[in-house]
Amino acid sequence: MDEGMSSFAGEAQELRDFIGDRVLVGHNVQLDKRFLNAEIERAGVQTLRRKTHCTMWRFREESGQAKGSRLDDVARAMGLDGRSGQVHDALEDVRIAVTLASAVSGSPFESEGPIQTVPAHDHRPFVTS
Repeated sequence: MDEGMSSFAGEAQELRDFIGDRVLVGHNVQLDKRFLNAEIERAGVQTLRRKTHCTMWRFREESGQAKGSRLDDVARAMGLDGRSGQVHDALEDVRIAVTLASAVSGSPFESEGPIQTVPAHDHRPFVTS
């Protein structure tokens, strides 16, 4: 492991505690949840069983179309800005997904209160085992 990096196993409980009972929001969020749960379980921490709000599936339900449901396509279809460049940027994807989730009906933000994110100083690189 590189110096200055922590293992995911060392951070898994803190992440799990941060997520707590919150609704997970994302575009194709079930995929993210499966990957996250695999790593959390490998670290010996209780997996996530909370509700999710998937902007991809919400768009498919509302529009009746399955094609063209990539994050960028959905954002543009909703009249929102998509990615600013050609390179994948995970933080930009989060911004777009949160904007989409706020714009579509049944938004989890209507009753969940303000969006909470990990403070910038807490972003630490980690490696999986």
